[in-house]
Amino acid sequence: MNCFGFGGVNVHAIIEKNTKEVSDDDYRFGTLPRLVTFCGRNQKTLDNIHQFLVDNPDKMTTGFLALLDQIAKTSPYPNRMFSGMTYRCTRLFKPDDDSGRLKPFDEVRFNQINSETKPSVCFVFTGMGCQWPMMGRELSRIDSMSNVLHKCSETLKLIDNSFDLMNILTSDDSKILQSPINSFVAIAAIQMAIVEFLRQLEIEPDFVIGHSIGELTCAYADQCLSIEETITAAYVRGLCMSEMAEKKPGKMAAIGCTWEQAQQYCQQYSDGKVWPACHNSFDSVTIAGSQSDMDKFITKLQRQEPDLFLRAINSANIAFHCPHINEMRETLRKALNEKICSRQQIRISSKWLTTTYEEDKQEFSLEYLVDNLLEPVRFYQVFQRLPSNIIFVEIAPSNLLQAVIKRNIFERNDDSKYVATMIRKSGENNIDNLLANIGQLYVNGLNPRIEKLYPSYEYPVARTTQSLHSMISWKHDRHFRCTKYPEFFNHDQRKKTYKSVDMQNIEDKFYADHCVDGRILFPATGYLYFAWELASRTLNTKREETSIIFEDVIIHRATIMPKSGVMSFAMKYNKENGMFTMLNNGTVTTTGRIRIPDKGSKFLLYQDMLNTIDTVKTKKCRMQLITKDVYKEFRLRGYDYGPEFQTINEVLVNDEFSVATVKFKNWVTFVDGMIQTVIVGRPIRALLVPVRIDYLACDPIMMSEHLKTISDNSSSGETKSSSSSFLDTIYDFCLNIATSSGIEFRGIKANLAPRRLHPIAPSVSSYEFVPHNEHDILVATSKANSHERRLFLTEQLLQYQDI
Repeated sequence: MNCFGFGGVNVHAIIEKNTKEVSDDDYRFGTLPRLVTFCGRNQKTLDNIHQFLVDNPDKMTTGFLALLDQIAKTSPYPNRMFSGMTYRCTRLFKPDDDSGRLKPFDEVRFNQINSETKPSVCFVFTGMGCQWPMMGRELSRIDSMSNVLHKCSETLKLIDNSFDLMNILTSDDSKILQSPINSFVAIAAIQMAIVEFLRQLEIEPDFVIGHSIGELTCAYADQCLSIEETITAAYVRGLCMSEMAEKKPGKMAAIGCTWEQAQQYCQQYSDGKVWPACHNSFDSVTIAGSQSDMDKFITKLQRQEPDLFLRAINSANIAFHCPHINEMRETLRKALNEKICSRQQIRISSKWLTTTYEEDKQEFSLEYLVDNLLEPVRFYQVFQRLPSNIIFVEIAPSNLLQAVIKRNIFERNDDSKYVATMIRKSGENNIDNLLANIGQLYVNGLNPRIEKLYPSYEYPVARTTQSLHSMISWKHDRHFRCTKYPEFFNHDQRKKTYKSVDMQNIEDKFYADHCVDGRILFPATGYLYFAWELASRTLNTKREETSIIFEDVIIHRATIMPKSGVMSFAMKYNKENGMFTMLNNGTVTTTGRIRIPDKGSKFLLYQDMLNTIDTVKTKKCRMQLITKDVYKEFRLRGYDYGPEFQTINEVLVNDEFSVATVKFKNWVTFVDGMIQTVIVGRPIRALLVPVRIDYLACDPIMMSEHLKTISDNSSSGETKSSSSSFLDTIYDFCLNIATSSGIEFRGIKANLAPRRLHPIAPSVSSYEFVPHNEHDILVATSKANSHERRLFLTEQLLQYQDI
């Protein structure tokens, strides 16, 4: 390979041929089902790749899957240089028994990532009730999980040689998990195995929360306890709770009400002998007490509140998280200290949001494992402290908390997601369900290192490996100007971008309604809109998603538009300093500076003025006009606005403010309507045209969201056109500031424009003087004329009758 440079640098390279061919080793996929992930810029790419995988099992080699896995980890989140592969897909494949080729057996999962930032990850550890028979079957096929379960089993045998953890996890006997000891130990072992499995895939949590006994595994996930200490604590706590169940049997029930209502019900119908134990969500509470008191309470409450949701739950005859088991505190503390070596307090990291105490716990000790079983669970309160855009991963043998978590997400009204790790099905499908849920994490925006689950691949790939380029469909939703001859060779011309306005084009036809003094003038807001489009295109962003600030905008001359034909503007924009210039026929029309505000910065400074509109309307006004009167006033001043620019619905003017409702048709006409509210409030009745704007800022996303909110809140009797397209605006005469939702400007200056003298055709008339003494002659003439007229009409009627 030879390369000869224009500067005299020559490069030569010898490339060795790739002799690697596809062999049987390329179809050895390992012992686990193959989770295949891939991404693209649009849905068509996903459809192409998925269809290829289904139709071409012979080409699905380990080399091809290694290439596909590399591009699958492309970030879906945009940055300055990259817009993100936002479309994601995943599916499980298994080798065919006869051919050994991969074939799909699970449903395909698609998703589009709409968030611009990577979501946080929150591990949620479930408590009692998530256990089920055979929940540990097949999990030992994954090395990381097998190691955890083996360590747990060995540790338990040191405590009780007859204790068989693997039998508890794999047995189909439903009675084996009714024992609190077996349930506590089995749940803790499975949860630790899932945590290590996710660590193998390099999925680490940003937050960790636990529900009830799930707080024990939170301590392990936060590295406050080791595997051996965690499983030992689970055994000890289960043993103590078994003794409590025999000595003082308890009962728990779920009730559909708020925490405050649950406290009131417990006091009213049990005389304080039943207590709220778990605050799960806004309207979901678990209550607990002795069996006899709970039975009486449930009977009374169902009689008094028949429509209230109330259901007893299986808690192994234990009333967790209430004073009924307070006498177990000392026994439990002593047992934990005996079985677990005494250790100093360990500082809890910021990831672990504890649900046992009202205030955050700073340090972890064995005392926390005691209080965790006796104190109420404050799951809902902790949930409210979490930020938005979170993927909640339930770490449990089943998706017990799915409804609770989704209800809390819905109440917060954010874009968080929920993903289970295991679900309650046949034990033979545990691995399939686990890997399918890992795929769900992928389509929601995470990048699990699934290649660690399968045999490693050594590059390069075989020569006949299927290439990926033919499956990729590019996203052609943006248009870029390509300079041609002669502009390409003219340095000055290359800096220009041209924008044409065709009055015959339906998209540009509305400009014809901006008529001033009998001529069509290009609106000042049109210059700003074109500059906004140019800046967005230069920065490779979408205008409707790009906030913008205009500064020191000067309109040097008005541009008169033809009633038909095409008019062209030349535009220049300097990305370094933000300066822009617009020219028409080689003459500068508009100059100014553009700034793109940083995301999250507060650049709209006067939005609070909108809160004073109701107060301004109560003050005495000197002018209050509706649409018809507004544009009659404008016509008297020389403005001949057509329907598209008649956007003011109502305006109210006093000595300090001008308040109006302006119809939003498009950005150009709406902002022009705001400028009209400035002009109509001026006390002089003259023709004014804007020549300067010191500052104009706009957040298009805020504007669109506000319009959507108004539309959603409109009554059913109103049409969208009448209720969803009007925005309130306010202008302060003293400060020279106008603002509306998502847009504001200040320092607008309008100059007096001379009116044209319209030539009027003269009317010809004559005046004749008749002396008063000749009045009889006039009367006689009038009578004669009247007589002749009657004769003429009579003759016409006779002719009509003959016909």
